[in-house]
Amino acid sequence: MKPTDVALNFLHKLESSQFTEAEGYLAYDFILIGSVPQPVGKKSFLDIMEALITGMPDLAFNASDLNSVSNQVMLTLHITGTHTNDMPSLFPGMPQVRATGRKVSLPAEPATFLIRGDRITQLEIETDSGGGIQGILEQLGVEIPAGLQVPISMTTPGERF
Repeated sequence: MKPTDVALNFLHKLESSQFTEAEGYLAYDFILIGSVPQPVGKKSFLDIMEALITGMPDLAFNASDLNSVSNQVMLTLHITGTHTNDMPSLFPGMPQVRATGRKVSLPAEPATFLIRGDRITQLEIETDSGGGIQGILEQLGVEIPAGLQVPISMTTPGERF
């Protein structure tokens, strides 16, 4: 599978709430950089995405400006969604967010996927003010508690690439 297909199929699986299938696109040592307060591993990333999509079932990445060089896929994400359901806690120590009915629209954010074989090893999202998880929570009227520690969880026990 071409690296561009890996990245786009992965985003589609997330948008479609197919989390088990999306997980199959991630390497055991996957890491997300940017978009969250500190880098997170595979399990934490999937937990965050499942919580976001539970709260905003119409979440869309709206990928554009696709470009690929070797094992890197660069694109622009413009995340949108409507907060129609209660959103489970995104991080330990953070309460769930009751449905607000608010529409969320993040600024365009450049993203780079690193692909090894048919698996994503890294996703780096260049997040500016108003973007990332912080931007979503701000638009929903929620603040990330000061000093919140995001779990890094690199892998699930027994997981293999």
